[in-house]
Amino acid sequence: MNKVNRGSNIVAVGAYNERLVLSILRAKGALSKVELTQETGLSKQTLTDVMGRLEGNGLLLRGEPIRGRIGQPQVPFSLNPNGAYSIGFKIGRKSYELVLMDFTGHILKWIRRPIEYPTPSEMERFVADALTEVRNQFPSEIHAKVVGMGVAMPNELWRWGKEFDAPEAAIEPWKDVDVQAVLERVASVPVTIWNDVASACNGELIFGTTRASKDFLYVYLGTFIGGGVVLNGKILRGSRQNAGSVGSMLAADQNGGEGRQLLSVASIIGLIHRIRDAGKDASLVWEAEDDWTTIDDLVQPWIDDVSSHLAAACINAVAVIDVPQIIIDGSVPKRVRDLIVERTVEQMKTRPTTGLSAFELTAGSLGYSARVIGAASLPMQERFAEDLEALLKTVPNEG
Repeated sequence: MNKVNRGSNIVAVGAYNERLVLSILRAKGALSKVELTQETGLSKQTLTDVMGRLEGNGLLLRGEPIRGRIGQPQVPFSLNPNGAYSIGFKIGRKSYELVLMDFTGHILKWIRRPIEYPTPSEMERFVADALTEVRNQFPSEIHAKVVGMGVAMPNELWRWGKEFDAPEAAIEPWKDVDVQAVLERVASVPVTIWNDVASACNGELIFGTTRASKDFLYVYLGTFIGGGVVLNGKILRGSRQNAGSVGSMLAADQNGGEGRQLLSVASIIGLIHRIRDAGKDASLVWEAEDDWTTIDDLVQPWIDDVSSHLAAACINAVAVIDVPQIIIDGSVPKRVRDLIVERTVEQMKTRPTTGLSAFELTAGSLGYSARVIGAASLPMQERFAEDLEALLKTVPNEG
């Protein structure tokens, strides 16, 4: 059994303690050393050493002493927005997006380009142009503190050309391109790539404003529905990186026909098909500023169908992973997302849940921006987030 041997690798333990402090400050906001001692369980001297290193490295800001309490005035510490920066890049089916994010999650620059469909060559040109724009706008001190680029993209893009009107020949190159290598050459920083919905889940976990528990299922309504699982405050990706793939769940067929996956009955692509079948223009679905009221006659029945299938999927998921909360978000207007949550709750009240503990459905907080914000969170997480597993791998076993 692995144990933390503090005498065997003080560097690894020190790095873990620094990540622990940063993670707590990110989650809870400014705290004093007394409060951090209580939160971390570290000794006063160890915490003082950790705080000194973090402040010296420019990752923490020392606030004004809080007076008026019993005892010595307490000095709050918080994350320094200028301590580090990251780049987030989303490869979407109808747009590219790139952001520059500071250490506290504030977006300093957001660049979006609508596209007909994604191609590797167009992706490379967009990133090169966007990074040039960022470099021209911000001083070199900021670029020197960029810790990496996170990328959110759908799995196996070459398989989905038909669904977003892309010629097969244009999409096929995604099968062979090494996206990480291409972007590391263009950006000259380390690149981390996650599935787009897993990235969105990570964005909600780290930078979302939803009152999230440490254990939840995340559901994201994109062109195709997807999801993620958070347990003990960390993304569960699974041994083959497929944990939380709610789109692959089988949806009940009330007519006794052949079963279909959730992604085929509870995704935005279903709404697009309804719009086209009605002879209307579906392009407004991709416009983040549109609230879809002009197509409400098609949106409302779609919401009803999605909610019915989501209710069954949520109940089944809780039966397996026993989470107290499910967060639903998506590339949909806020009013539509809220209606989906509301009607899913109504649908669940009509379904049997015997043997399950109570759980709640909550709307997410990032919406359209979840995937690119989640992408930008990836380098921050790798570099600064609490990581006990990495510590245990670094520290040798005690004999």
